[in-house]
Amino acid sequence: MSASKDAPFEWDPRVRLDGSSVISVDAARRQERTAREIVDRLNNQPGLILADEVGLGKTFVALAVAASIASSTRMRRPIVVMVPPALMSKWPQEWRTFAQYCLPSDTKLRATSTTINRPAPFLKLFDDDAAHRSHIVFLAHGALTRQLQDPYTRLAIVQAAFHRSRNLVDARRRFPRWASKLLHRHLDRSLTEDLLAAPLTDWQAILHKHKPDQGIGDDPVYLALAQMIRDSDVDLKPLRQALAALPVKQTSTIDERLRVGRADVKAEIQAVWDAIVSFAPFSSPLLILDEAHHVRHDGKISGLFQSAEAEDDAQALETNGPLVSKFDHMLFLTATPFQLGHRELIRVLSRFDGVRWPDQQKRREYDKTLRHLEGTLDAFQASAQRVQKLWSRLAISDVEQLPDNWWASEQIPKPAKNNAGLQTLHRAIGDLTARVDAAERELSPWVIRHVRDNRVDRRSTHAGDAISANGSGLEGLTIPPDMLLPFMLAARARTIALDQRLTHAQARPFFAEGIASSFEAYRDTRKNRSDFLDGMEAPAASDDQHLAWYLDWVEKTLPQHDPSIANGHPKIRATVERAIDAWRSDDKVLIFCFYKETGRTLRREVSAAIERTLIQSAANYLNVDASDKSAIATRIERTADNVLSVDSLARRSIEQDMTSLAQRAGLEDAEVDAFVGSVIRFLRTESFIVRYVFPHGIGIDALMQSMEATDSYGRTLRGRLEQFLDRLTSLSQAQRNTALEALNHIQTGQYRTVDPAEGDASTTMILPNVRLANGDVRIETRNMLVAAFNMPFFPEVLVSSSVLSEGVDLHWECRTVIHHDLDWNPSTLEQRTGRLDRIGSLSEKVGRPIDIYEPYTSGLQDEKTYKVVKDRARWFSIVMGDRGDLDEEHADLIADRVPMPEDLISRLTLNLSL
Repeated sequence: MSASKDAPFEWDPRVRLDGSSVISVDAARRQERTAREIVDRLNNQPGLILADEVGLGKTFVALAVAASIASSTRMRRPIVVMVPPALMSKWPQEWRTFAQYCLPSDTKLRATSTTINRPAPFLKLFDDDAAHRSHIVFLAHGALTRQLQDPYTRLAIVQAAFHRSRNLVDARRRFPRWASKLLHRHLDRSLTEDLLAAPLTDWQAILHKHKPDQGIGDDPVYLALAQMIRDSDVDLKPLRQALAALPVKQTSTIDERLRVGRADVKAEIQAVWDAIVSFAPFSSPLLILDEAHHVRHDGKISGLFQSAEAEDDAQALETNGPLVSKFDHMLFLTATPFQLGHRELIRVLSRFDGVRWPDQQKRREYDKTLRHLEGTLDAFQASAQRVQKLWSRLAISDVEQLPDNWWASEQIPKPAKNNAGLQTLHRAIGDLTARVDAAERELSPWVIRHVRDNRVDRRSTHAGDAISANGSGLEGLTIPPDMLLPFMLAARARTIALDQRLTHAQARPFFAEGIASSFEAYRDTRKNRSDFLDGMEAPAASDDQHLAWYLDWVEKTLPQHDPSIANGHPKIRATVERAIDAWRSDDKVLIFCFYKETGRTLRREVSAAIERTLIQSAANYLNVDASDKSAIATRIERTADNVLSVDSLARRSIEQDMTSLAQRAGLEDAEVDAFVGSVIRFLRTESFIVRYVFPHGIGIDALMQSMEATDSYGRTLRGRLEQFLDRLTSLSQAQRNTALEALNHIQTGQYRTVDPAEGDASTTMILPNVRLANGDVRIETRNMLVAAFNMPFFPEVLVSSSVLSEGVDLHWECRTVIHHDLDWNPSTLEQRTGRLDRIGSLSEKVGRPIDIYEPYTSGLQDEKTYKVVKDRARWFSIVMGDRGDLDEEHADLIADRVPMPEDLISRLTLNLSL
């Protein structure tokens, strides 16, 4: 069923996934075995899905496949890797590490140094000669559907419109005069005239002549552009009309006329580009698509692969996607294949129909296979839904007298013989087990999925009030009596919303979820009906006066903007206390929340708690009054100046020691200086002085002792720095540069915050120990925070929205995650936890599980959310595609369902591992 005409793909034995010390030998062997299997399978099928669990290294497996296939095809055609915008920097960095440690030193395999985010630069790659060609191309999702902005490609389309058009002779003569205002300021009159008069192959030389100082090293335009326009037979008439309408001469209204003309010309150029992009004469042996679950609904991605013959409803599609028949094979990566639902999974697999088929017979064979697989999954899904429905009718009394594994015996156990419901369920489970086996047989050629079998040992989950020191984990957090009224009013308001069908599609009660998160989040859901969540749609306003009355009273009874009582919120207080407990034990903490105001509140409150702890500790060590913050700050600063002055013996000794460590690790001189300077900056901070120096005194000897003091894992600071250097040198040069840059730029000093309610600078101090990452934070800053969080320095607490929930590594120095805001979808929580549960994590190195905290407050919306998400997690891989978003009524039913035993879940879960 191969879609390729080339020689068979073969595994390249020079690819060694055990070349890096970052992961274990066993993990590397599993990855290599998987990559070999993928290469082999692609000889007989158009594509497959690699769906390994989060943190198992799909990226390196995919790069190994890419390297072997590039070698098999003698690097004649580039392999394309499409990545989400949030991971644009990660993939090139991972490639550099892969190339350094997993490929031979004399490899000639090259990849693009950055991820391409625009269509014109992508196409230009296919003009490169063999000496400069990139063999692996990183391309952002949606890059080929973005607006054309390249001025030279725009001018080339204009040139094509002028070509052989007798009616545009005058317009062609006038155009260079206005080109700088119509297309780009760099296109002056003389340059435009020369470019329009020359073939595209001469444009590079013309640009060198006009702009010798710009160092143009490549053709400015894809040389096959003219051929694309001819092959597409695009209608150039609208563009020609827009060009003909441009001003003839300078007048008093020229600026307005050019503004209108610029809009018209650019719009028509874009229309031409959209029509021709699918006619680009390039091909590739393999497309690797990361986060492939987006292909099921994202029009910018799925539209690239649409083929009228592959869709159920061909009439709904006007044209084929621009990537149809460009690739011989496809490899899709996703950690959540069963989140799709079985029909959507089939739709994802149907995207393989868009490969370049050697003949139509192979294509028909694939379509037949897919239809049969769909029928098998239909039967499996129907059986799973039947079991779920019957199980939902169970009461605890129905199953508490049954023996273990009662469902596995051929005969129904005696206690259930008089229970018709259990007998029906027993037969349904038997049917489903047979359907599972059939689905595994037919799906396994197309999906590979590995999961770790030591999940219980790897993770320690603490639910509800277990986030508190004395909590049992058997119930939620309690609301203090003086805080009960606003919560009771919010609960009544939610009931009214549910009764009047004002939930979910019409007006999802975000206020109920908001008040469960923080008081600040509730206020924001009422005041700002947009942009209070990252990546979620804001609720519609409700016109119901009864509901509005309750919501207004909720706000009136909330504590006012007073930082001193913000921790009166039970979950905020519990999260802050847990973060501080972990911080005291030298553990870093990752906190996830959805609401922007909750994130800001947590950052402020954790920072304030750390400051209070430091002040009290310093007061105790110095034997001074804790209320005299100024005197304490002065003593801390004086100690830092004393023990770390430029000419102090202690500083010189530490600098020499750190320099020696860095040089032994193989850092270059500039890198050594950056590392040593960062260590000194960290040692000077209030946090380090109070926590590590003051316990031994206030002098130079105390500083030296602090370097050898052990943390809760028995590690000294010096030892941690040595481990960090070992990890740093295992990275590629580019990743190492990123890490050192983060060290140089990460904040180490305090700064004041502005209270938005007051509009004035408040007395709240934000410490460098705590940082916030959300959609308002620039992606460059987020990348720096990720790099810094993986180091032994600041930040020590990272509060994040969904922006860091996929695709980033945060596991090197952290094993504690708090899901402050829960989610209906278990895959969301799994993705978040997966930031820490990764190969080579701190958890693995210290031999302790990842601590996962899932707090909820008794009687509130998030208690129901917790029950629902836990029940759905049990069923998620059994009933494929259980809805990710729920209405209130459906959520209530799930929350009351009897939990399914883990051994039954395991038997009914598809096993697609090798």
